[in-house]
Amino acid sequence: IVVSGASSADFGDVSLHQSVNENGIERMRPLGDVAIAAGASVAFAPGGKHFMLMDAKRGLKAGDSVKIHIATSSGPGADADFTVRDSAP
Repeated sequence: IVVSGASSADFGDVSLHQSVNENGIERMRPLGDVAIAAGASVAFAPGGKHFMLMDAKRGLKAGDSVKIHIATSSGPGADADFTVRDSAP
């Protein structure tokens, strides 16, 4: 499967990014498509691949739920529910 993007009614823009360390400085870089081989998995987590959520359309606080649609290059993709937190798990 190839993850080709993401969207959410709660944000003006959702994009796929990856944190990288360049000469001791943490930077975020946009990801292109993310291919996931059959039987494999890809983790999205702080400090690595992650969803960059921009332009919140409503005030969010810890405990709120946010739905993100994960688009794939074939098929309908999938919806996932996330809980807003004060800090990374």
